[in-house]
Amino acid sequence: PLPPPPPPPVLTYSYLFNVSSLTGTIPSTWATLAYDRQRDELFVVHGGIVRIFNPLGMEVFSFGADGDIGFVTHIALGDDGDIFALSTMPDGKKVVYRCNFRGDLVEAVVPKGVPSDFKLPFQPDAIAFRNGTLYLADTGSLRVLVLEPNGVFKKIYLIADILRLDAKTRREGRLGGFSVDPDGNLLFTIPVLFN
Repeated sequence: PLPPPPPPPVLTYSYLFNVSSLTGTIPSTWATLAYDRQRDELFVVHGGIVRIFNPLGMEVFSFGADGDIGFVTHIALGDDGDIFALSTMPDGKKVVYRCNFRGDLVEAVVPKGVPSDFKLPFQPDAIAFRNGTLYLADTGSLRVLVLEPNGVFKKIYLIADILRLDAKTRREGRLGGFSVDPDGNLLFTIPVLFN
């Protein structure tokens, strides 16, 4: 007989502190987060502003309040300290900006070489960066556009086709979460598939 399986791991957690500035706690309901392991900094995106916190939870920098890169909704941390900011402009258009390590605008990332049969509109509302590759997800259309950091086209994932979703799920479904693991595998949820 086989030996019994090991007991399941015990998940433990502890509350450390609220993120703060010199004037007190900074509220961040429904924020999106990114973590820079190399610099041990937490990036919190809330209300169109990107706030950067040190390991003690103290704000060390922020950008986006002046609106020069639109209303930032999500970020992805690139190589060499680059920050890819997914922003909504006043006209509702979605734009990706590459910024330097402290949020100064470097360039707009405009997709180049996307196949002509790629159906528009494509309005990305999630972003990830892994291994030198930028991933933009349009959660409502269940599509992911994969680009080089300079915007050059690499690949398209049509998630509804890959999963062979029926017409009803294609209409009602959307990605509820989106990320990319270190090996480049897409990680996502589609809430309507789980009743």
